[in-house]
Amino acid sequence: MKLLQIGPYPPPLGGWSFHIKMFKEYLDQQGIDNVVLNIGPQRRVKSAEYVDVQGLSDYLLKVTRFCRQGYLIYIHLNGNSVKGLLLSLLAQGIAFCYGRKSALSFHAGVVQQCFTPGVSIQKIMARRAFHMAQGIICNSEPVRKCIANMGIPSEKIAAIPCFSKQYVQHTTSLTPQEEHFLAEHSPIFQSYLFFRAEYAPETIFTALPRLKQLFPTFGLILVGPLQGGESLMAKAAEQGLAEQILQTGEKDHDGFLSLVKRSDLVIRTPVSDGVCSSVMEALALKVPVVASDNGTRPVGVVCFDPNNPHDLVGKIELTMANLTQKKNALSGLFDRDTLQEELSFLQAIAAEDKIKG
Repeated sequence: MKLLQIGPYPPPLGGWSFHIKMFKEYLDQQGIDNVVLNIGPQRRVKSAEYVDVQGLSDYLLKVTRFCRQGYLIYIHLNGNSVKGLLLSLLAQGIAFCYGRKSALSFHAGVVQQCFTPGVSIQKIMARRAFHMAQGIICNSEPVRKCIANMGIPSEKIAAIPCFSKQYVQHTTSLTPQEEHFLAEHSPIFQSYLFFRAEYAPETIFTALPRLKQLFPTFGLILVGPLQGGESLMAKAAEQGLAEQILQTGEKDHDGFLSLVKRSDLVIRTPVSDGVCSSVMEALALKVPVVASDNGTRPVGVVCFDPNNPHDLVGKIELTMANLTQKKNALSGLFDRDTLQEELSFLQAIAAEDKIKG
């Protein structure tokens, strides 16, 4: 099999971009000819790790070149992006013209425009992309059912979580500032947070004063871009909470997991993220997770109403009151090698397509 992955490659580090990197490294270890066509924020930066994309015409030319060379086209999609759906359809169209099949990986939960009643451009494009794909991977059984309900044959959809046991392998990496913060605060809460609507940052910040009452010396570590959070951070400072918060900016994987492992609890606020690899990573490291209820959270997650900061506080208080029990319940839950499952699924498509390595 020869495989072309199309999707974002780190940096920045995100759930699905990290998965693409991990899957590429796994394929390299198996001796499989594979390439990543990077359509992420760093797509114009040339690198030995991926193939760059300088624009739409360059994208079309490179997809065409790999199709002609016999690569199976494997496209990664993330939710509601019209641009991502368009790029997927263009790549699938090129593959079709060369008599090649394509596969999709849908990195999103059930809260999506394409799954809601009514007509939307996302629904039209997603249905077409799903129909054109020979095989589809999604991250949970509820998402698989949503895709099947769009008229897609269920036998070509596989629910394989975007997490594998290899994800939590890391080297401890903490800065002096982080070590000092960890020493000065307890308990430690951690959240991967973008200051934009789908991450509901106001939910966490509204909860902070009550958390201060319950846990006077608590610390909140926010990992993710710093831009956009100035007003919320200013308000927290006015409330005397600035010393409780550490913003790290973006972290590499070792640094991120090092912070998760030293945390008492992870908070996850988005509802459109599906299973979420960072949630699975925390659970695999035996760190309890309190996350917004999106209908696809894995076993072991304590869910809260995403529109209710008071419910978030209540679930954090409940989890902390039973912390040892919660941690013990997480032992041995996540031992699947889903990278091999993903590879086997794609190899079956490649065999049917008569692609020779």
